Amino acid sequence: MDPNQTLRDVVTILGGALGVAALVLSLANYFRDRPRLRISLQFDMEGYGGLADSGTWLVASLANTGRRPIFVSHVGLCRASYWKRYRKDKALTLLETAEGRRLQEGDPPWTVPGKQDETVTSYVNRSGKVRAFASDSAGKTYYSRPARPK
Repeated sequence: MDPNQTLRDVVTILGGALGVAALVLSLANYFRDRPRLRISLQFDMEGYGGLADSGTWLVASLANTGRRPIFVSHVGLCRASYWKRYRKDKALTLLETAEGRRLQEGDPPWTVPGKQDETVTSYVNRSGKVRAFASDSAGKTYYSRPARPK
């Protein structure tokens, strides 16, 4: 057996293994390095301090848990059913988010308050449970878990 042939076989196997390992690492980095938006929705919050008047408020909190910055264009409420994505339906947009906002990695959560008035209450009563949603500048929509006022 030729020693050069054995060395060539070892180098070939080592090169193939390192190529596969590099592919796996680059795919892991690709899926890890993307924006992720976590949204939570809370109803029946009491306003005080900086809020203009007292009353009942709803609050949507948005946090970028990914590694890339994300620009949120608007935040609103929609029906909680999964079929909402496949049909045109009305949604309520929270006016606080008219200008949008950029969320970096590690930024504190963006809290978006909304007045829980009769418009929101009637929308929730017609829809059952609702979700908060946020749309980014790339066109992707993120949803919160379903919630309902008490």
